[in-house]
Amino acid sequence: PSNVSKLVHTIRNFVRDNKGSVILLDGVEYLKLQNGFVLLMKYLHMINEIIMVEGARLILPVNPKAFTESEMAFLEREMRVFGKYDIL
Repeated sequence: PSNVSKLVHTIRNFVRDNKGSVILLDGVEYLKLQNGFVLLMKYLHMINEIIMVEGARLILPVNPKAFTESEMAFLEREMRVFGKYDIL
């Protein structure tokens, strides 16, 4: 979607009303294509802040082939990274 601010608002309301919830945000590659990497990172940072404040969890599956090496480095700094077969 191109209206990522609406997505952030929806996530904020959901985790506020559902303490300890888990959010699966799939399709981050599509969000990058629609909005650009810089805007994607801005919104991911906002979502991550909301998640931490509300005590929720965010699962963000990412295909590394859809990002440059420097973009992946930014993502890895923002999120806790698990390997392909890690179990939470």
